Amino acid sequence: MKKLIIFLIVGFFLVLFFQEKELFPDGRTTILFRGEVFTITSLSPREKSLSFLFIPAKTLVETAGGYGRYRIEAFNRLEKIENKPFLLQKSLVSDFGLPIDGEINGALRPRDELFKKDLKKWYQAEIWNSLRKIRKTNLETASLLRLYFFSFLVKPEEIKVISLEEGRTLREVSFSDGDVFYELNEEKTDVLIREIFFEKKIIEEGLVVGVANATEKTGLAKEFSRIIVNLGGTVVKLGGWSEQLPSSEIRFNQEENGESFLVQRLAEILNCQIVEKDFDQFPVDILVIIGKDYQQD
Repeated sequence: MKKLIIFLIVGFFLVLFFQEKELFPDGRTTILFRGEVFTITSLSPREKSLSFLFIPAKTLVETAGGYGRYRIEAFNRLEKIENKPFLLQKSLVSDFGLPIDGEINGALRPRDELFKKDLKKWYQAEIWNSLRKIRKTNLETASLLRLYFFSFLVKPEEIKVISLEEGRTLREVSFSDGDVFYELNEEKTDVLIREIFFEKKIIEEGLVVGVANATEKTGLAKEFSRIIVNLGGTVVKLGGWSEQLPSSEIRFNQEENGESFLVQRLAEILNCQIVEKDFDQFPVDILVIIGKDYQQD
């Protein structure tokens, strides 16, 4: 434990020293906290900002893998029955059109969801508990340390707090027994996601992305295009690819595009290879081809 504490202290001062030297990734790290509360958080080292999106437990989510729609609060049981850990994280990526890098399970409810200072402390405490293995997470230790260190640089005025209940993105539906659940309005949800989870560097690069579906499952190009747009990108949907591919890939035909932040971010989301290849027939800077491995169970 002493070694961990020393490492944390040293790491924190390294962050303070190097924060202006751009030696750390520019991109956001977006994670799902679940337990007594369901919230998607996103920390941006570049902007030194931290965003919170609170989701009502009775919100209906379409499950990845074709299990139908479930309330968020029911996913713990569903994951155990189907032996599908982190199924909620994968489902929210599709339903919210937002890449989620990992999740922390077992999070306690913040004392005050409107008091930003307390929210920052709550975030740090839950990251710390994950480092101590008190919380279940699929995030690597290096990622947790990065989040913990950088959260200290976030000022109260750079903390955004939004609840789906207050954002008018939900429609309340009542059962005959008086119980209620909430349905997402996709269009309004996307507006909200773009407002707080966009990647500023993607907007600055201004690259145009073509997305094609190389699988037999329809709608994947549209689904992934939504994620790119919500991050701040510009998309041209190309529909179906000429052949089916087992794995997704990202293609570029100019070296500077291949080294762009957008390409690196999309490759991270898809966990796929980046290939230099001509595609002059398409009026785009980057070509994303969705393969059979996308959202595979």
